[in-house]
Amino acid sequence: MTRAILVGMILPLIVYNCRKPNIIDHSLSLSEYRNLGMPDCDKDWTFENFDKALTVLLKIKREKPYSLPRKGSEKSGMVFDRMVSLDNTSFLQIDTVPLSIKARQINEFLRVQDNWIDLYTNIRMKKQFYHRELLDLQIFGLTVAQKMLDLANKIQQSEVPGDIEMQSGFSSIRGLYTIYLFDALKAQKFTSEYFVEDLERLSDTIANAVLRNQSWMDNAVTQDLNKLITTVIDSTSSDYIKEKYSTLRTSLLDRN
Repeated sequence: MTRAILVGMILPLIVYNCRKPNIIDHSLSLSEYRNLGMPDCDKDWTFENFDKALTVLLKIKREKPYSLPRKGSEKSGMVFDRMVSLDNTSFLQIDTVPLSIKARQINEFLRVQDNWIDLYTNIRMKKQFYHRELLDLQIFGLTVAQKMLDLANKIQQSEVPGDIEMQSGFSSIRGLYTIYLFDALKAQKFTSEYFVEDLERLSDTIANAVLRNQSWMDNAVTQDLNKLITTVIDSTSSDYIKEKYSTLRTSLLDRN
């Protein structure tokens, strides 16, 4: 076999491995998590379930830091899917629940997302072991923040006394939303740590979020967005992300 043929066979594998960070699955089985006190993953979780799950997972992190539930895992994927399932926000669709109560509940879901981020992050490591999970949590957080913002818009239009009392916090909710948006964009700068398809999926979520909300964003926010978007364009090897964000940047510039 000639050297040229060998190079032709090996090079695609090198490129593939560069695009695919290694995944080692040390997570536990579903039954093992249940034995430790994990709530049932076959039904929507209440906030009590989330708190119970967090207690179990914090103990696992202390004792077996690489055994948290993994995205796409045959052993623990079902647990992770429940942790980030938007089915848990089904209370937003119940018309009999007052908007003010929904607002407090959706705020609790953002707390849940923050707890998951802290759980899966190792502050001592620059390159994170749970890279796939952390990107999924960014998508989960931004999606929940959008639900919170949509709810805030309904509250702004409400004439119910309890809702009117909450209307003064509308600008703060928009500010909180931009924080989640910026955090998701910042995660994309470290392209070598993540699967390309995960980064592209995150770019779809971010682009849709910006296009949906750019009408209320002031110049300071759009300028910061443009800087972050440019940084991602310059750092990524994905043509999909480059094209997606170049179009997004043009949209923001045209708005100004």
